[in-house]
Amino acid sequence: MSTEEYLREILLDFKKQAVDYLLLDRDFIAGVERILSMDNINEKEKAKRIRRLAYYYLRRFRFEGKEVSFVERGEKGVSAIISYLEELMMRNNCFSILDVGSGLFPTTLDSWRIKPRVYIAVDKDEDVVKKLEEFSRSLRDVVLSVVRMDVARIDDYRKFVSSLEDKPCLAIYSRILHVLSRVHGVDPLEMIYSTPSKIQVILEPKTSLVKEKDIASKEKKFLFTIAHRCVNSGICYKYDFYDFPNDVGVTLYLS
Repeated sequence: MSTEEYLREILLDFKKQAVDYLLLDRDFIAGVERILSMDNINEKEKAKRIRRLAYYYLRRFRFEGKEVSFVERGEKGVSAIISYLEELMMRNNCFSILDVGSGLFPTTLDSWRIKPRVYIAVDKDEDVVKKLEEFSRSLRDVVLSVVRMDVARIDDYRKFVSSLEDKPCLAIYSRILHVLSRVHGVDPLEMIYSTPSKIQVILEPKTSLVKEKDIASKEKKFLFTIAHRCVNSGICYKYDFYDFPNDVGVTLYLS
């Protein structure tokens, strides 16, 4: 059985478009081949690891040159998030943003009625970084800094945020914390504690990208767990939950 046939068999419940995309991703295929070559795990475990790897790579899924995690929200979903961030900035006199795992979301800055003065976008994807850098050259009224980094490497991330001279007062984690936790074993509280922003917004999707299933309840439970741990540990003193058209969110206020 070829690698393609094997993948189509174990990823049978994935959308065909998603599997077709994965088969074109050389890094993903290399990862699959590494797993298949492992002699110390059985076939069931290999399939499990490959499915987990597929979920991770599909978080970076591209459609017509844009990130699905951005496009799938639709105009209404994006507008709702922007309006909420504008309200947060005004209410807290906070006009600097750190966007962790930004994707192409910063390209909406032109449409914001109330703009941050500084916006730091962090993403590990080279193509995304190039597009944001190009966009930043035409952007007015906002200083957009773009940083290429894999935030799953928590030590590197800590060094980066500690090196910032002006600490952004607002941080956004858009559909990334649950992936970091599930795939890379990163403790969300470690990420939150490492980030110097006093207000932190976590967004997670209501619908799964791969199977288009309703996962709102699961993501809300994930956010509730983070919020309760944050308060109980003394990192946060309060939190607010919000419901967006295509995302669930929690805003943490750090002590």
